[in-house]
Amino acid sequence: MSETSPKIIIIGPSTPPPGGVAAIVEQFSGQHFKEVFHVKLINTVPKVNLLRFKICKPFNWTRYTIQVIIHALFFRHHSVILQMSNDKICIREFFFAWVYKTFTHSKIFIHFHGNITNRKKAYPFIPEVIEKKSIQKKLNFGFSQADAVLFLTENIQKSFTPYLSKSIIEKSVVINNFTTVEFFQNKKKHSGFNILYVGRFSQEKGLHDLLTSFKFLSEKYPDIRCHLCGELSTDKELKQALQNEENAKDSKVINHGIVYGIKKAEVFSIADVLVLPSYREIFPVVILEAYAQGVPVIAANTGVVNEILQDNVNGFLIESGDIKTLTEKIEYLYNNSELCKQIGTINKQVATEKYDVKIAIEKIRKILNRGNS
Repeated sequence: MSETSPKIIIIGPSTPPPGGVAAIVEQFSGQHFKEVFHVKLINTVPKVNLLRFKICKPFNWTRYTIQVIIHALFFRHHSVILQMSNDKICIREFFFAWVYKTFTHSKIFIHFHGNITNRKKAYPFIPEVIEKKSIQKKLNFGFSQADAVLFLTENIQKSFTPYLSKSIIEKSVVINNFTTVEFFQNKKKHSGFNILYVGRFSQEKGLHDLLTSFKFLSEKYPDIRCHLCGELSTDKELKQALQNEENAKDSKVINHGIVYGIKKAEVFSIADVLVLPSYREIFPVVILEAYAQGVPVIAANTGVVNEILQDNVNGFLIESGDIKTLTEKIEYLYNNSELCKQIGTINKQVATEKYDVKIAIEKIRKILNRGNS
């Protein structure tokens, strides 16, 4: 990287806490991006999760706003990439985009990690809400502050065509989520069969379904193990179920907690299958991480999962809450080790050719250079 390398500022949540958007922000501020760009990060999540206390939200928002204004006025960056989720916090990101457009000559990009969904918390990106002309007007004003909107998939981009202006859609770009393929180690030899779950310990993520399935499987197959990686649950029922598993004699459920860095790579290296039985996802990065490790995936068909996971090729798609099919698919892979290897080889190739961080960097570089020639 030289002094003339593009300067970019990333505004978004950085791990911890875990999460899809935070995982991408982590990639943006990682080694590969820093080899090509001068990267500055404004982390929109406090080190102590004060967001759990509603009274603290205005103070946090004020702090981030001051940070953004200071950087806009005193630190000149060639480009700003705002990370935006599909919820009402989009108002904050639209305001940040307006600040940079008003006070700087920076190029502004809104990296939209969302889609149109029936989830109540996704306001205003709910079908019956986004149909309203008043909402469309506000969204068009917000997105128009950016030089381009970055969508996660072509289908998500197309789904917004009826609601956003032609100029916004024409300037938008598709950038899939990505991961650092070389980060993941060669698979380690191990005994038995290891199921891996990575995500929040919550009902919404379907962990209770996996535990129910695993209880049946572990009674039938003594050498099967379930490795859990994620944030402790605040859900009392699920928390109790996890405690019961941990306290059980000869428990086959291993709770690793939140994993990062080498620890994360080590856990993936012993996995035989990744299970993601969620009731709500958009574009889960953990699937790409499993691909990078060469691991088959069993995932619920929600969000755009069916765009990145081809059934019977990269693993298996199931319906959320279908514990019977989930159990059958895990058992099928358990009894077909050669198939696991074949799927793993395919997934490693897909990760390398389509979802590696180096591919994303080239796309970002081309976007930043648009209009410069």
